[in-house]
Amino acid sequence: MKKIFLSIMFIILIVIILNKYDNIVTHKFNKYFYKYYDEKKIDVLFIGSSKIVYSISPMYIWNKYGIVSYNRGLNAQYYKNTFYLTKEVIQRNKPKLVVVETFFFKTMGKFSATTPQIQNMKFSPLKVQAYLDNLDDARFDNLDNKPNYLDIYISNINRYHTRWKNLVENDFHQVSYFKGLNIIRGSFFMNPQTPYIPSYRDTQWASLDDKESIKYLEELVEYANLNGVKILFINAPYIRTKTLDSLDELFMQLCKKNNWDCLDYNLMYNELRLDFNRDFRDGSHLNFYGSLKLMEHLIPYIIENYNIPIRKDDPKYASWNEDYIKYARAVNREEIRELKSFQEWQNLAYYDNYTMLISTNGDDVLNRLPQAMKDKFKSLGLNKFETDKTNQKYAAIIDNNKVFFEEISDNKVEYKGRMKNKVNLLVSSEPNKAIINVSGKPRSKNRYGINFVIYDKVNREIVDSIWVDTAQPDVIRR
Repeated sequence: MKKIFLSIMFIILIVIILNKYDNIVTHKFNKYFYKYYDEKKIDVLFIGSSKIVYSISPMYIWNKYGIVSYNRGLNAQYYKNTFYLTKEVIQRNKPKLVVVETFFFKTMGKFSATTPQIQNMKFSPLKVQAYLDNLDDARFDNLDNKPNYLDIYISNINRYHTRWKNLVENDFHQVSYFKGLNIIRGSFFMNPQTPYIPSYRDTQWASLDDKESIKYLEELVEYANLNGVKILFINAPYIRTKTLDSLDELFMQLCKKNNWDCLDYNLMYNELRLDFNRDFRDGSHLNFYGSLKLMEHLIPYIIENYNIPIRKDDPKYASWNEDYIKYARAVNREEIRELKSFQEWQNLAYYDNYTMLISTNGDDVLNRLPQAMKDKFKSLGLNKFETDKTNQKYAAIIDNNKVFFEEISDNKVEYKGRMKNKVNLLVSSEPNKAIINVSGKPRSKNRYGINFVIYDKVNREIVDSIWVDTAQPDVIRR
């Protein structure tokens, strides 16, 4: 009896270890996807392709409106997988509303992203059904050996077991506070590529009279209705083409015919006040600024029409307020990293628990400071940078918007120490050198002009490292 018990315990232990290893070695392209399973209750689910990923920020919605939501969108999320993933959420969570982005319901293509979408579902009969339904459609990394697909879909170990050589911190500690994929990285400004024409290889455009496409739409609505869940279809904004215009119109006709709730935001550019030079990250997706405009229309519409509870003061969701603080810091960090104007940059760089490290490189830098930069430095309490001398070396540290260190000299100036028992710093200005080290690592670009490094003491990370040439004082260089 004892041997049987020990054998059972051994098998259970092996299963637990393999499951943990499976999560660790799986490639983290979709790492935020897993965190959905940690959420106890979601009132609104957002789902679809990358268009919903870049349109919706659950943390912004939480902070402004007090609604508990999750963005389970994924890049190129195949419409069959939107169907199965939505069913999984309804089974596990029973949200009051599912907002479905419609783009891939209008395509019949087979995409490589199909595989990780199914991989990231919890193992269940529904996952097996989704796998079988996708089997004929699946195309992944140019592998055509279908008998291997089952191992790939059900467990990630088969595909990713060699990743142990390349594991990083994120593999062990996955960020959860975005409540879905990270929509903000690289998404504040329009990609300068012009013209941008969306191109989807191996894609056939559906006519929307295709029986399979309509079948999944109808089954999705029917399944949701049977479980007391409302469905709202939305068409997220993109830079349109004639082909997309016609497909959007057909989809709206289909919604009207079936009495489905649907919002076409490509007919609402003016209502959203969209700026094509500022609110799109590329031709197919909104950037962060554009997403705010969409949410500021969509969320009040949802509150008015779907009786969604406001849970901001619910003690069960106290952790969401903590997550929002982390999210807000991440937004500030990513926006800083994309800014090109020093004037805009400095407005975001003086953030709570940020430390700004400053060092000059060049004999005449201080003499050439423009008045606007002098005025800004003075407003921060810096007062030693003004000089008529050449060959002056200057360094400063601003911590929590207060001057922690400032020095100017004909010779080398330096601060070296452990600031407030949190981090080792070395900030030095010497002939043709601007040295800024944090925790023993060089962080300064060490280029002619004024070198800046921003350190976040809360997240313990470098937010940005730039330099400014006084000949072009508003141009950030990285």
